[in-house]
Amino acid sequence: MLLSIRWLREFVALEVPVQDLAHRLTMSGFEVESISEIGPQWDHIIVAEVQASAQHPDADKLTVNSVYTGTQTHQVVCGAPNVRAGLKTALALPGAAFPDGLVIKRSKIRGQASEGMLCSSAELCIGDPDGGILELDGRLTPGTLLADALDLRDTVLDISITPNRADCLSVIGMAREIAALYDLPLQLPVYATPQGGPACADMIAVDIQAPDACPRYCAAFAGDIIIAPSPLWMRRRLENCGMRSINNIVDITNYVLLEWGQPLHAFDYSLLRGKKIVVRAARSAERFTTLDNTTHTLPAGALMICDAEQPRALAGIMGGLDSSITRETNTILLESAYFKPGSIAATGRALGIKTEASQRFEKGVDINGLIPALQRATALIADLKAGRAASDILDHYPAPIEAPRPIEVSVATVNKTLGLTLTAETIACHLARLHMHTVATGPGALAVTPPSHRYDIKTQIDIIEEVARLNGYDTIPVTYPVVPLCSPERNITREVGEQARTLLTAAGFSEVINYSFQDPNLLSALRISSDDMRSDPVRLLNPLSAAQSVMRTTVLGSLLNNLQHNLRANRCPACSFFEISNVFMKTPEGTIIEKRMLAGLTYGMQYTDTWALAGRDADIFDIKGCLETLLNGLRIVSYRFETGSTEAFLIPQSSMRLCIGDTVCGQCGTLDPEIAEFFDAASPVHVFELDFNILCAYYVDHRSYTPFSRYPAVQRDLALVIDKTISAADVCAALDSFKNSLLKQWHIFDFYQGGSIPAGKKSIAFRLIFQSDDRTLTDAEVNKIHDKLLASLRVQLGAELR
Repeated sequence: MLLSIRWLREFVALEVPVQDLAHRLTMSGFEVESISEIGPQWDHIIVAEVQASAQHPDADKLTVNSVYTGTQTHQVVCGAPNVRAGLKTALALPGAAFPDGLVIKRSKIRGQASEGMLCSSAELCIGDPDGGILELDGRLTPGTLLADALDLRDTVLDISITPNRADCLSVIGMAREIAALYDLPLQLPVYATPQGGPACADMIAVDIQAPDACPRYCAAFAGDIIIAPSPLWMRRRLENCGMRSINNIVDITNYVLLEWGQPLHAFDYSLLRGKKIVVRAARSAERFTTLDNTTHTLPAGALMICDAEQPRALAGIMGGLDSSITRETNTILLESAYFKPGSIAATGRALGIKTEASQRFEKGVDINGLIPALQRATALIADLKAGRAASDILDHYPAPIEAPRPIEVSVATVNKTLGLTLTAETIACHLARLHMHTVATGPGALAVTPPSHRYDIKTQIDIIEEVARLNGYDTIPVTYPVVPLCSPERNITREVGEQARTLLTAAGFSEVINYSFQDPNLLSALRISSDDMRSDPVRLLNPLSAAQSVMRTTVLGSLLNNLQHNLRANRCPACSFFEISNVFMKTPEGTIIEKRMLAGLTYGMQYTDTWALAGRDADIFDIKGCLETLLNGLRIVSYRFETGSTEAFLIPQSSMRLCIGDTVCGQCGTLDPEIAEFFDAASPVHVFELDFNILCAYYVDHRSYTPFSRYPAVQRDLALVIDKTISAADVCAALDSFKNSLLKQWHIFDFYQGGSIPAGKKSIAFRLIFQSDDRTLTDAEVNKIHDKLLASLRVQLGAELR
């Protein structure tokens, strides 16, 4: 909200620096977002008098003028038709800058020197924009700064008003708050009742057919209306507060809205049929054209203001085109009504319309502020000589709303909540400044009745907040809670999740987060058999769509949907995703179990072509390597990969089970090509899905450090000929079972079959690393261990040295 300080000072005698006011407002819950000074933009523009005006010798539409500024005379070339000798106007001297970027300089125009510019109303954004150069009061003194001569200086605060404080969306609303903050009297004017006009009740009748949405409707009549521009002071106030001037009558309604916070609407009375106002709900598929010449199909329940024949306004939001104020308007009906916030909010949302009026009605207006707003409007009509108002106001209030009830407040509760030691008298004094009526009901007990404009005050804690604001948040003492210090309990699930995310992200994967819903057709696409627990998902009673109608039983389906979405959008030729999330399955007994899973996939080019290496697609060993990196990073050591996954969606020869200890943790492998094609994948897709809870169970949450040996390592190669049916995993298991502290590590570096290798046999070569922590090993020691290892492998596997 934009708040004019000059306007504010009409209601509260505030004499503090603006910066102090901004700080005080911010500390009381009204954040001041900016402070704008109005006036400095006119500091190079002064009042000047045209002493002589002559035709330009070389231009028919230009004049050469002698302009007096109080101390000297300037020659100025001007093209305005209303320039003449004796005219007082505004002169922009060299150096003056305008909002459009124009900077005034001494120049020659058609050969004649020009030492400034005579300013139009449009250039200065004041006065009549169609009136040529600005014509000022002849009593003004040449040389006076224009901003001072016209009293244009002001300061405007941009204040953030919270949704619960709609009572402060007005100058008077903010004046109430500021008067309370500084303990100053609020000076509300008393408006004189118009005399001699017709009785409003004789001019219009009101029929409220929707009392739940409009419990009160007030109206005032005015005749002999003269439509004209508003005076400069009113236009400037509207513009400073972000509103555009239209004409005197429309400007009066906007002025009252900004001043009192009560939206008004002016109807052309001569266009109202039957001299009747009907407040009703819109009929089915009813159409209505608003002031902006837009025709709307109204939603059911939209509140309408009608005459005896047709709708005339969209209640609380916007008037109708057919009853708007025009230059021919001679009589008007001013509406001031109370519309329930829910009704206006629903209609505005359905039609996509938001206006200054609807914003206030949506948040709530003071039902007792309707008549003061009309009194202010009729007083302005009289003051501006814009017409003659009726001598009374029509007030249709068939079922008055119950006045605010007293709220019981405990002084002890106030002090306990705020950490203060306030007395009942101090609390009552603070609340009185906010126009709350306070009565002592007992020792340390108060009954507080909020005013009608504070509809946000409903409970004791609301009263306590007001006491804190008025007393000052900065007076609340700083206290520290007395709590026992203890180490927080470790959350292994979260810890493993964070480490897994770090490890997989470092391996080139991107984390995705999907909904827990999925398409039931995904299960058949993944060939989940009917005897699998995952084939019977939990169905949603109210799904977002048919494609999200069941709770997912596997995370892989969601990842494959992500892959398909990216491929169809041509986002990337290669991608790697992972997700840590829950799946939901039904047990044979009908209960639902929730299980945390870690799933991932990789697709496309793993490496692009370089000068040294040719690019290649990802394969099963890339996904296996990522899992090894993950398991090693989690310090899980007792894992192994076993061939032959049981998943139907994986290629049997290119898949494996991950086992940790004696438990199957999950599966990994290459997706069946037909399934990959179903998800628009042209290259192999490699996937994994692991039981996250098993990872947590085997996670080692401490690190152990072993110093590097200072002694050299000895490397030996061991090439074995074994039966073709013996897997490399079997050989690795046999090596693992060989217990010798000097054998530090080993790995496979060669595989060969055919040639000199007998049929039914194959050759596997291992590189063995021997090292001692306390001495240099001799060849004899290493040979002895090497021979024992070979003998062990010969016994376990029938292996022979190649």
